[in-house]
Amino acid sequence: FRTPPLLDQHGFGLNHYAGNSRIFDRQERLSIDSVGDGAANTLMIGEVNSRFVPWGRPENSRDPAKGIDTVDGFGGAPGSHGATFLMMDGSVRFVRKDIDPKVLDAMGTPVGAAAE
Repeated sequence: FRTPPLLDQHGFGLNHYAGNSRIFDRQERLSIDSVGDGAANTLMIGEVNSRFVPWGRPENSRDPAKGIDTVDGFGGAPGSHGATFLMMDGSVRFVRKDIDPKVLDAMGTPVGAAAE
């Protein structure tokens, strides 16, 4: 078992969480009232287990549609078979990696279910 690095090349602390790119990378403002599927059903921040970056960096966001336990997606500790997410309403939910990809995609979309 190898411990991942704790600092980046500039000495900034790395973390194991990333924002939902569909929320944090938006050009327009997003109000809690405009969250189409409800704040309790929308992913805001999740655990990651690879490609760690400091929290304040713009590139510290990921698209939930990339999956759970994938290099570009979200993921919890080894053997957890999922990841823990902070939802838009402030609640915390564990999402298993075998969730239906369409459901995960919809949970990552703040303005209603993702288009097919």
